[in-house]
Amino acid sequence: MVNDDGKVTVEGLSLRLGDDEFIYTAGGAETYLPLLKSKTNFDVSVEDVTPDYTCFALQGPQSTTILEAITGEQFRDLCFSRWRKTRILGEEVIVARQGVTGEVGYEFYIRTDTGKAHELWRTIREYGEPYGLRELGLKAQLIGHTETGIATSMRDYLPARGSVVPSENKLVRRWSSLEELTLLGDDLSPHFCSPTELGWSHTVNVERDEFMGQKALVREAEEGGPQRRFIGLMWNSEDMARLYARLFEDEPSAPPPDLPYGQMRVCFLRITRGDKQVGWASGVTYSPNLRRMISLGRIDREFNEAGTEVVVVWGNFVDEPTMNIRACVRELPFIKQRRREDLSATQGA
Repeated sequence: MVNDDGKVTVEGLSLRLGDDEFIYTAGGAETYLPLLKSKTNFDVSVEDVTPDYTCFALQGPQSTTILEAITGEQFRDLCFSRWRKTRILGEEVIVARQGVTGEVGYEFYIRTDTGKAHELWRTIREYGEPYGLRELGLKAQLIGHTETGIATSMRDYLPARGSVVPSENKLVRRWSSLEELTLLGDDLSPHFCSPTELGWSHTVNVERDEFMGQKALVREAEEGGPQRRFIGLMWNSEDMARLYARLFEDEPSAPPPDLPYGQMRVCFLRITRGDKQVGWASGVTYSPNLRRMISLGRIDREFNEAGTEVVVVWGNFVDEPTMNIRACVRELPFIKQRRREDLSATQGA
């Protein structure tokens, strides 16, 4: 969803349960959807049912096999971003095919009042054990976001539903220290992004019926697209080795990266070329698959070609020194996304 300026306010998933019943899953939706309702004349009611559901995610190359073992049903004809109901432990469960790590994956929605959410968790673990299933959690999920180029709210951009002044933006203040707020400067608007800037142009149809932000998105397209483009950055390994080595020297040094760090921290790092800032880096992580430090970034159009060399300014979170880390622009994704793959071709394999 975008605002009148065409900037992303909320991004989530819509599950249509019936002709006039939907579940929408997104952080911030519990306040933003009622706000939209108050500004329109649509005949709708909005209810926050977050406490009524427990959600688990099962991700990875063996996730479909594990799901079929649990349910005794075949799921290889279920396409990406589609869902169906099944019964597990005698209870109705919604299974939605999503890939929050970039891999094939599924989300399980079970009503909390069944009292069986913990049993579902245990069942998934037990059925997955012969296939090497491991419990990893949010930090591991976000490595996949960076490796497969998935932009994430708060981590790679800011939802455009608050003030552009950092000290007045409740969402940013909630997830930032005073030092991190200082690093953002006086204006948050560069971090309010259009879908195209985040690599989501395929989700926008400006030819459809009128919607909020449509005129702004048409104008952006007519101007050749956004000023900045969402890209990957491969950080220089020699510079990273020097960064860590300086921690063991007597002089003050830039702080070590928290690897990996959780989603809800606002940490945008300046990208420079020469003496000019040309963008912002985000989603910094060590990739165990690539064995390199990588990040995502929003960079000026004239510097977004693969192979372009830039510098990421690391540090300055409080009063520590900073360090310039050389980086090379890479096309996304670093690692191929598999979450949209047609699994029906592997039927019975």
